Amino acid sequence: MGVRRAAKGVGDFLIEMVGEAVAEVILSLLACALLGCLALIAHLSWSFSPRFTIAGAGLLRSCCLFDLERCASNGSLDRVIAVGAGHESRASW
Repeated sequence: MGVRRAAKGVGDFLIEMVGEAVAEVILSLLACALLGCLALIAHLSWSFSPRFTIAGAGLLRSCCLFDLERCASNGSLDRVIAVGAGHESRASW
């Protein structure tokens, strides 16, 4: 009885491990495809109009910086960093 239970546990573990490995490979391929699409969009944008590409990148950067400054000013950025680092119980706000 104990051998069957142990074999079933090992089998379940192996099936779960293989499933997670397959999912990780699929997600990695998807991430590479998305990165490739982003590079293609940047290349096409640059070849169409370098001036607009630089202006768009600058606009995107300023929007991101504005958002970070707004989060930092009301303290929500500290919360996000603390929660993301796994320090939910130790964060003081």
